[in-house]
Amino acid sequence: MVAVQSPEVQDRLVRKLISSYSDKLGGRIEFSSVNLQAPGTIALKDVLIVDDDPYTADRYNTGYATCDTLLYASEISATVSAKMLVKGQGIHLGRVDIRGASAFLAMEPYAKNGMNFSRVLGFGDSDSTSSVPPISVGRITGEDIRFRMSDFQRPPKQYAPTSINYENIDARISTLSA
Repeated sequence: MVAVQSPEVQDRLVRKLISSYSDKLGGRIEFSSVNLQAPGTIALKDVLIVDDDPYTADRYNTGYATCDTLLYASEISATVSAKMLVKGQGIHLGRVDIRGASAFLAMEPYAKNGMNFSRVLGFGDSDSTSSVPPISVGRITGEDIRFRMSDFQRPPKQYAPTSINYENIDARISTLSA
């Protein structure tokens, strides 16, 4: 029990867990440091999730650039269950807090569930034959987040200069609660 409280052991355990999960993904997850806190909270610094095969065909010539970085966050903390780690039935996070982040969501015509996050991380994947364990998140809070979304599924519409284009968004969010 004392060994698990050591930062070196925590780092090695979390890197091994994420590495085994990453082997089944369409991308990779990296971070600079980890801290396990009681009870069941994990904190990661400099988190990077990269798409190994980002969608690049802009068949409607919308002019919105794709991106291989799904998420970068200076800090992510989350509550996890020890049962989740032992049973290996996916990743179930109760509460997630994100700070200093930039996220890119692409609506892709050929991706499972239509999104790059679903394709890479297996969100909403209820297919029991999938090799990617399902991920679920309860509550998300955050600060200083940039969120970008590009819709490559539908042809672009014309919008009045004073309206909001909900199909292609580039937003800065000071406080998030979902």
